[in-house]
Amino acid sequence: MKKVLVVSTIKGIAGRNCLTGIFDYVNSGRDWSIRFLQDPDDIAPEIMRAAVREGVDGIVVSYNRRTRSFEELLRIDVPVVQVHDPCGDSAGLRPRFALLRNDDIRVGEVAAEYFRSKGAFRAYAYLPTDEHTTWSDLHRDGFANALARYGETVREPAPDEPLADFLRSLPRPAALFCATDPVALNAVSACRRLRLAIPAQIAILGVDDDEMLCGASRPPLSSVHTDDFGLGRLAARELDRLMRGGRQKGPVVLRVPPSGVTERDSTRAVPPAGHLIREALAFIDSNPSAGVADVARHLGVSHSLLRRRFREIHGSSLRDEIAARRMSLAVRLLRETDEPVARIAKRCGFASACRFNHAFRQLVGAAPLAVRNGAEARLSPRP
Repeated sequence: MKKVLVVSTIKGIAGRNCLTGIFDYVNSGRDWSIRFLQDPDDIAPEIMRAAVREGVDGIVVSYNRRTRSFEELLRIDVPVVQVHDPCGDSAGLRPRFALLRNDDIRVGEVAAEYFRSKGAFRAYAYLPTDEHTTWSDLHRDGFANALARYGETVREPAPDEPLADFLRSLPRPAALFCATDPVALNAVSACRRLRLAIPAQIAILGVDDDEMLCGASRPPLSSVHTDDFGLGRLAARELDRLMRGGRQKGPVVLRVPPSGVTERDSTRAVPPAGHLIREALAFIDSNPSAGVADVARHLGVSHSLLRRRFREIHGSSLRDEIAARRMSLAVRLLRETDEPVARIAKRCGFASACRFNHAFRQLVGAAPLAVRNGAEARLSPRP
């Protein structure tokens, strides 16, 4: 039986979900004896040393800041898995040490992709945590860098600027991304005091997807769902590997991406993203061989969000629209040019003339050469 020390908080949704993931892994067949210590930031080094003296084969810890007891862990000669990162980097970590964290850059990118899929905002803004934290800065960097690729800038309050003044200064409609759900709740309260309509004037998005907090908000809060359960399960799996003698040249650093956005009323009623659909159709017309992935990459949104918005607003699937526009182009080229069918097939995104002929017959109702010779095409070109 392996003796494992788990040191974590149960105060927030992230900590509780992480613990659930740890115990889910343990309960899947691991013969571990667990000792649990709460509130790691308040644990004295003496308590940590005493726990280790009683005998321990491995440790899973989650610290919010670099404390004396955390420094004590760096000197203990047993495998340690650190969930989240009070250091900001992996400097000074020893070989039998694994560091797991949320992919905080990706959290910001997901927020940017989500807002771009929702509507044409006049401004994008970010609200950080009150205290300087590395992960809050990374949320902002991911958000800002993703939007910068499309010529958008991200506003942030100046030091000591009152939240009300900052919110009033935003051109509307504005998209407001907040470092955490509690930060987003403060923004919701401030908007209500200022009589700023949510989401018509300011759409608000949090992070962590704490169902209790998000549901208590008025309106209910949309939030990026971080995979803290997966983080905890991966932490337990890494500790298992290290305790079994898994080899590594140095400390392992792993990042777990968010699993998406849980949409609630703080963003749901944003005016339809007609601009996104127009951009998608223009790109398809200019790039007939492009597929769904190419369109999503060009627009800077995820495949799933683009498909959902396209069907909501345009009334058809993006894949069907791409196929229809390819065939409209093919019909025009067959009638107006002498290009060989094989070249037309390639221009329209088909790997071979055979595949083109098959798809053409299905959508147009005639063979390509028959249309070239004057047969009627069932498919009318799209505007």
